[in-house]
Amino acid sequence: MNNSFPYLPPLNIGEAPVERAPHIRLRNGSSCIPQHYLRYNHTRQSVETLVMDMEYDPDYLIFVSENAGGIYIQIGVAGLDNYKPASKQPGRKIVFGRLWRVEPSLPTSEIIQTVFLALKTAREHEIRELFTVTSGGAKTTPLSNHHDLPLMARHSGDLLTDAPDMTPDAVVSSIAFSGGKFEITQAEQRASGQWIFDLAYAPAPGTVRADMAEPMTLLLNDLSPNAIYHGLMDEVLRRSNLHVARNFTFKGFARFSPDVNILAIAELSSAVRAKPKNAGFNTALSDTNYETDAGRVPVLSDSAYAHKIKSDIAKLDIRAGFLPA
Repeated sequence: MNNSFPYLPPLNIGEAPVERAPHIRLRNGSSCIPQHYLRYNHTRQSVETLVMDMEYDPDYLIFVSENAGGIYIQIGVAGLDNYKPASKQPGRKIVFGRLWRVEPSLPTSEIIQTVFLALKTAREHEIRELFTVTSGGAKTTPLSNHHDLPLMARHSGDLLTDAPDMTPDAVVSSIAFSGGKFEITQAEQRASGQWIFDLAYAPAPGTVRADMAEPMTLLLNDLSPNAIYHGLMDEVLRRSNLHVARNFTFKGFARFSPDVNILAIAELSSAVRAKPKNAGFNTALSDTNYETDAGRVPVLSDSAYAHKIKSDIAKLDIRAGFLPA
């Protein structure tokens, strides 16, 4: 190991360098051991320590827990029930999302990315419940995650094919988001045949939707109700994902924000990815990577599903790496 560097920042809990891992000097004079030269053995404690350095919306709580399946991250969302009038609820509650598993060998950066993805998914889940369409005089959530998919698949050919003809204004007027309404302010057809729609959003009285405040523009291939519904939902989700990207931080750094200089990231990546000329280290690194990859190979049971997977793999002509056990 090169000891010529005066200062090497301490590693995070759960990290250890691969034998003979080199120190990399950065352009600003600092030094580091890049993450791809580290071994990882994360525990619940190390993941909790990482999460304590993460910040986002206080209504989105990041939980770290552990059960027989191992360590997991879970997002809890504080708020009112999306399906009941506020006047009929005693107050806010916490609802808990799906479990996001954390392998002990998962790199620290990937744990941070897992939390980022969990927050985006939790927020999307809420948004899909708040995006309502009036049908038959009732408010419905046709783009939510709470539909009976086996039932829909069973009747996809007879119950899910017909759609009424509606004007764009009628489609937009049937939509509400978090109680607020949309309005088409301008529509224009391009020479390509695509349509550009400008819309404004008016939040429900007493609510604030900062991520929806700016006027929005949709680019649609046609004027069918489906194109408008999905186009509007895609734009709402894009704004939600941008909100998470700009406001989710680790140690105060918004890594996923589009404001972070891409060329600077590329330069830093180039500096830490240069392959070292150290045969002993390269052998140790190769062994570490092999162990990590081998530990992720799935084990199949003796079932119809397993035989199908094996048959699918056989068609792919795989000649390197690992196959399921």
